[in-house]
Amino acid sequence: MNRVADALLQQAEGHEVLARGLRAEAAALAQDAARVPDAAPYLTIQAYADRLSISKRTCRSLLDEGMPSVGSGRGRRIDVQRADDWMRTRRDRVDDAVEVQARRAARAAALATSTTTKRNGGLPGKVAAVSEDENANRTSQ
Repeated sequence: MNRVADALLQQAEGHEVLARGLRAEAAALAQDAARVPDAAPYLTIQAYADRLSISKRTCRSLLDEGMPSVGSGRGRRIDVQRADDWMRTRRDRVDDAVEVQARRAARAAALATSTTTKRNGGLPGKVAAVSEDENANRTSQ
C-alpha cells in the first residue's frame, strides 16, 4: 500500500511543478499582451488601403459602395471591425460574380472557336482568308 501512496504523491508533486510552470508562462503572456496595443478601431482611408494592399482610389470606391465609415471629407475614418465584416460578406458576392463572368467568357470563346472551325472546313485555330471568288468556286463544285 505504501508503494501506491508514494506513486500518487510523486504524481501530485509532478502536477504541482507543471502547474507552477504553466502559471509562470501565463503571467509572461499577460505581460506581453499588456505591451501590445489593441488594433486601432478606426483608420484613415490610406491606412486601411495599405492594410488591404489596395489603392486609395479602390478604397474610396468601396466607400462609395457602402463600406462602413464615420465622418466625412479629410476627417473620414473607416470602422475597421465593421468594414472587415462588410468585406467578408462582399467577397462571397464578388466570387460568385467573377465565376459567372468567367463562365460567360468561356462560353463566348467556345462559340467563337466553333464558328471559326466551321468556316475553316474543320481546321480549328486557323483563320482562312477566303475571297468571294474562291468561295464561289467551292459552292459550284
